[in-house]
Amino acid sequence: PTNNPTPKKPVKDVVNESGTTINGKAVKPGDILTYTVSYTNTTGEDRDVTIKDKIPEYTTYVENSADNNGKYTNGEVVWTKRVAKGETWTVTFKVKVNEETYGKEIKNIARTSDGVLDIDTNPTTNPVPPKTPPVPPTTPKTPLPKTGNEATNGVYAGLATLLAGLGLALRRKRKDEE
Repeated sequence: PTNNPTPKKPVKDVVNESGTTINGKAVKPGDILTYTVSYTNTTGEDRDVTIKDKIPEYTTYVENSADNNGKYTNGEVVWTKRVAKGETWTVTFKVKVNEETYGKEIKNIARTSDGVLDIDTNPTTNPVPPKTPPVPPTTPKTPLPKTGNEATNGVYAGLATLLAGLGLALRRKRKDEE
């Protein structure tokens, strides 16, 4: 009898710097994303496995971040290993979200080859929200400046009182002369 176990699809994930899964979550320019690919050998025999993962658009590969002897060339990380039957092999690498990447979506998918089947992983996506326009500074409401000197108002009031007093004095003097 031939044993044809159903191949298990390799699993792709993306995590932030603290190790939290962020697949489907928004990221921003400058963020470091770590991609993981896990392959489980369900073929029933040892296999020479190759995992290839293209660096996603809008990101830059972080130098020397590929583990397990992953080699970065021409925008792609490639790993090869003999994986024992039943063994799970996980590989990782990091990218940095490019500056000025706004309103885009970062997508990533890897491909595994075990000598019999080439299988794509599930895709990962991370939206980068649009750049928010800078908020103009709010100017504090300042009271209107006084247009006259308060001392000037007092001078006018005093002058008016003086003129009124002078007018009364002249009137009285006129009455007295009559």
